[in-house]
Amino acid sequence: MNMTIKGLSSSNYTFGSLASIRKQAQAIQDRLDAESAARKEEQERTGLIRNPSTGEMVELSSVPEWQRERWEQREQANSVSPEEAMIGFMATAPHSEEIELDKQRAAVFTKIQNKMLAGKKLSGEEKKFLQEHYPAHAVRAEMIEAEAEQLERSLKNCKTKDEAQQVYMDAKTRAMGGSGRDDGSILLLLPALDKAYNEYLKQGTSGKKMNTWA
Repeated sequence: MNMTIKGLSSSNYTFGSLASIRKQAQAIQDRLDAESAARKEEQERTGLIRNPSTGEMVELSSVPEWQRERWEQREQANSVSPEEAMIGFMATAPHSEEIELDKQRAAVFTKIQNKMLAGKKLSGEEKKFLQEHYPAHAVRAEMIEAEAEQLERSLKNCKTKDEAQQVYMDAKTRAMGGSGRDDGSILLLLPALDKAYNEYLKQGTSGKKMNTWA
């Protein structure tokens, strides 16, 4: 489930029972479906589609179907909020029922989820906790850390801000379109990619890297 609704206040969400979380997740998905349908209707009506990389409107007929799908994925990736991500992840996470029953482990697990949703790397102790209690999540965490580090390495080779932005957006597009990747992984991977890019921007604009930036 792709939690990509823009502009919703976090006050609309309550992290209560699993049933409540799943109900909220479904409501978000319903709204997402409606927004996606409206976007496609507008494209057909005007014959134009927005390029999410540049913000420019281009002729719909000039964009192949596979590119339209990628742009749609990118539109969604750009609008994921932490609150929506948390609701979506908790609703679809493996062992959700078990987590709800075991409140003590749930508290630790939720802390780890929040850390990952902030794009932060896990400590060795946190990774060990996942390996012992939730091995599926441990695999997710390893994958997310590896892809974020790959983005960091790719950004180091960029010589302009535009080049860095393209590398970053390509990484997000691959994240959204990865075969065999569940929504929970995507929702945790995107913040890690965002953090890697934002940290690199700070380093670049401070003159420590990419001195050629405008």
